[in-house]
Amino acid sequence: MLNDIDLVYLWVDSTEPAWQAKKIEALKTLGQYTPAPFAARFRNHDELKFSLRSVEKHAPFIRNIYIITNDQRPAWLNSGARNLFVIDHKDIFPDSSCLPCFSSNAIETVMHRIGGLCEFFLYANDDMFFLNDVTVTDFILESGKMRVGFKTNLVYIPSNPEHDPFSEQFVNSCRLMETELGNFFKPRINLKQWIRLRPFRKNVYPWNYPNHQIQIHSKSIAHEIHERFPREVSAAMHERFRSPQSIDVAGLLLYYAIYKGAAVPVFDHNWMMISKKGNTGRLPRKSSNLINTPPSRRPKFLCLNDCEYNEHFDWGSYITHLLERLFPEPSRFEKMSATDRDLHHREAIAHG
Repeated sequence: MLNDIDLVYLWVDSTEPAWQAKKIEALKTLGQYTPAPFAARFRNHDELKFSLRSVEKHAPFIRNIYIITNDQRPAWLNSGARNLFVIDHKDIFPDSSCLPCFSSNAIETVMHRIGGLCEFFLYANDDMFFLNDVTVTDFILESGKMRVGFKTNLVYIPSNPEHDPFSEQFVNSCRLMETELGNFFKPRINLKQWIRLRPFRKNVYPWNYPNHQIQIHSKSIAHEIHERFPREVSAAMHERFRSPQSIDVAGLLLYYAIYKGAAVPVFDHNWMMISKKGNTGRLPRKSSNLINTPPSRRPKFLCLNDCEYNEHFDWGSYITHLLERLFPEPSRFEKMSATDRDLHHREAIAHG
């Protein structure tokens, strides 16, 4: 049915010692292990808990929720909650040689293999949230075509691909589509970016980035890219870690849907991102403005994008405060006693 839409999350607790041991061993096997990154980059602030609260509050139409993990479970998760399923990597990767996998890009090649998954499904990272009420029509037009949110920013070609594999993967996908499918996409131009990059325009590619938000996907399209680009998709599926030699799978899925006439690009402003990149001095004002904005006037989607910039900034405390104000009510997806639930309810009323 057109109204049946599932939600798929990727989730990892990278602070877990067992997970870190697996990753270290995999890196050693590839000759890439350096211990320094583990102290700074591996964080878990229970974003998924708040994202699920946002689902229950703003997206009640979602049929099933699937959480893809590497043999892990959030300690707070109520595994018995209806319509909630935890999926292990080994249940969806067709080839055990792909495991263990530490690349979200690789997982994106197989997430459509979840048993019982709807034809249409939303895909989210755990740092993505519904900020306002959404309906099926926010993702699917009456014609049945999917709505894909895009930025007006042009694709950046990194000068050092090894230091920016995400950007390089996206460029690789654009080049692949241009070669195999032609110039089917007409990009929007961000004038400010275009003027700023005037001396460096050779460093941008004439395609737009999809919004880093909850996006809709199609199982049929996922199957098709395996058939249309078997070598590239297989290489992505077998990457243990994100590689600049690979393609960007999520981007390819969205663009290929547009190429096939199954989706249309949308350049609206119904989402926002708060990131640690840039001037962190502005972040308190951003969160305060968002908290004080009436719920009905907030954008529909939010991403709280952690990154490797400004490591001195206490990102965990910042987003925890923000999320507790935005989503104070526990959801049925959390383990909670009746006493705790009543306490949270009274606190939510007190916060107005």
